[in-house]
Amino acid sequence: MSSKVGRDQGTTRVAGTMTPEIAEQRVRLGARLLQAAQERLEARESWHQETTSTVEALRGCVERSDKRVAVYEQQLAQFEKALMQEQASHEREREAFKQALGILTEQLAGAERTIQKLTRRLDLQDRHLAELNGALLRLEARPSVVEQPVVRMADEPAAEVVAESELVTGDLPVVPVDDDASKRPVYRELLAQLREQSSSVRLDEVEPTRQAG
Repeated sequence: MSSKVGRDQGTTRVAGTMTPEIAEQRVRLGARLLQAAQERLEARESWHQETTSTVEALRGCVERSDKRVAVYEQQLAQFEKALMQEQASHEREREAFKQALGILTEQLAGAERTIQKLTRRLDLQDRHLAELNGALLRLEARPSVVEQPVVRMADEPAAEVVAESELVTGDLPVVPVDDDASKRPVYRELLAQLREQSSSVRLDEVEPTRQAG
């Protein structure tokens, strides 16, 4: 080793050797570095613990959220099932209502047709009754000869003599009220007979009977 001598910050040292002052400074510097490293390590450990606690807390929140989401999904599935059942029930009720409405519509149409038939039947019966009433009124308008004896004229044919029983009762046939179309000619024939009987009694035939009384 060389024996070169130099000065370094007021100290005298020989090249290749270390003085106690330099060694002490290095030791103090190393101690400060070590203390700073320990402090940083402690801070890092504290941060790691805090981070671990935060991660655990977040993990617990996630687990609770997952459970809550699972409950929500189950409730949603139940709601969708109930909704589908309600829609199916609504469809069945609507189809049943459509069928009932169709039946009621058909019944209403049948009732309208029945009412129309009954109306036509009543109109026909009203016309028949009007004709019968007219015939009866014409019969009632004849002069009454019930209390007068019937005198046969010498020159009068026997077929033209009106019997007393016919004048009293009229021998009017009973005409039932029926809307059967096949019986309408019968009604017309009966009404014709009524008109003929009403017109068969003439004033010139009744007047001598009153004078004879």
